[in-house]
Amino acid sequence: MRYFVNAHIYVIFLLCSVFAEAQDLSKIDKKNPVKISGGIQATQTFYHADGIANRRSPYFWMLNSNLNINVLGVLSVPLSATLSQQQKTYTQPFNQFGISPRYKSVTVHLGYRSMQFSEYTLGGNIFLGGGLEVAPTNSWLKVSAMYGRFTKAISVGETKGVSSGQPAFERLGYGGKITIGKKINRSADLILFRGKDQYASIPSLIADSFGFKPAENLVLGIVTRQSIADNIVFDIEYTMSAYTEDTRMTQEDIGRFRIINNVGSLFTTNASTQINKAILSNLTFNAKKYQVRLTYRRIDPEFKTMGSVFLNNDLEDISGNLSWRMFKGKVSTSLGSGIQRNNLDDALASKMNRFIGSANINYSMSERLSFNGTYSNFTANTKVNNSRISSDQLSLTQNADSLAYNQVTHNANAGFNYNQGSEKVKHVIFGNLSFQKANDNKGNSSVFYNTNVGYQHTLIPQALNVSASLTYSTSFLKQLHNQSIGPNVSVGKQLFHKMLRSTIAFTYLKTFVNETSSGTTSMVRFSNTFKKGKHHSISLDLTYMNRYIGQGTAPSFNEFRGNLIYGYLF
Repeated sequence: MRYFVNAHIYVIFLLCSVFAEAQDLSKIDKKNPVKISGGIQATQTFYHADGIANRRSPYFWMLNSNLNINVLGVLSVPLSATLSQQQKTYTQPFNQFGISPRYKSVTVHLGYRSMQFSEYTLGGNIFLGGGLEVAPTNSWLKVSAMYGRFTKAISVGETKGVSSGQPAFERLGYGGKITIGKKINRSADLILFRGKDQYASIPSLIADSFGFKPAENLVLGIVTRQSIADNIVFDIEYTMSAYTEDTRMTQEDIGRFRIINNVGSLFTTNASTQINKAILSNLTFNAKKYQVRLTYRRIDPEFKTMGSVFLNNDLEDISGNLSWRMFKGKVSTSLGSGIQRNNLDDALASKMNRFIGSANINYSMSERLSFNGTYSNFTANTKVNNSRISSDQLSLTQNADSLAYNQVTHNANAGFNYNQGSEKVKHVIFGNLSFQKANDNKGNSSVFYNTNVGYQHTLIPQALNVSASLTYSTSFLKQLHNQSIGPNVSVGKQLFHKMLRSTIAFTYLKTFVNETSSGTTSMVRFSNTFKKGKHHSISLDLTYMNRYIGQGTAPSFNEFRGNLIYGYLF
């Protein structure tokens, strides 16, 4: 306990803290300038097994503590600590700290922060530095800007005297976004982002030995949203990213996008420079009872930006979605489909085409009865690009169809829910069926079915809930036919003026392989949660499982698990 007390006291003297999101300084709580909250949780776990070796320690204890100090609603200091029989850990937010105070229309970011200009420019990458957002409510002009360090210089990773990991250059970046337009559906964003590795931030000998090259990136983007008519909206994001893989090479002009050759010190081009684009556009038609949406996306091969952690590239897709409501809103339906391809520059040894189709329906027949159903189809066609394979790799007599791979996957789900009752008694009947089928042109196929039906009975004055369900699943995979079937029954009740919630559940599952019984699994679980006021809680969870193996060499076994947890909140 002394460990936790010392850790919490330590935090009080470090109020330069993590700040999760922007706070409005005009709404500071002056009556309660400092708020302290947190909790302690003590956990004990018991375990025993017969028939197999123990899969965990027979006894385990753990103590968790968390504390949060909030100052003026602006500064927040979170702290957590864990103490157990195996180890003790202490985490605090001072490795990455930041603050984003907001006053009316102005937000300032300081420390470790992230900002979102757009998906393909500055897309939430964390940096250490500063940022500013000025967004007056009724103004036709809004401005955002930032400057900071995206990567810390790492010369050589070392743990206990042993080199590990890889070095990294210090990476600095800055950017800005100007938004023109008062209305969100009649506006345009002009975006610029620049990032550059600092070559002198680590010794050149280390960088060369690891094959590291300093890079530079300039990203220009425009995002616009326009209402073509009262119910038609068009939006598009066009981004151009110039990326130099090695800034040490001699400067030279490039042929494509010659404007990049004349931006002066803003960006330097050489033989390692690549310029790629990303396009994302949507056309949306909204009516009273239906909506139509068309989407086009293209991301060039090798497209990347230092402002986003990870982006897919080398893809082009077109998709559409239609959704509508009918019968006075009782039925809602949506249909969607799309096609996608890769290998846009014909440089890969293979190429893939994908087709996706989906349908969804929800039918509220009455306040008591409802149905839902979904279906999706995924088709992928992969074929070797013969133009990229030499004659010694591909025999002239080889059938080109043998180099193609086609896979089709179908997924479907259907369910219903029926409820009836009064203020004292509730009845619920439910059911669900799911299906999946996959096959390819190589003769492989698999089919899965899963069904679940059940009934739930609730006595509201007695705070008693009883439920029963039956689960059946079957699958066909090559020469194997697997089946499982079994019931699940649970009874739950609230006691002692609803301070205690107790539930006991029983599950039994019988399995078959190729129509022959392969074993059974039965499990009993007894769980209890007791809450006293707003501060104290105790939970006890006991689980017993019996696994009988009817086929194979694996042994049958019994297993017991128990958890006792006490929690205190303040």
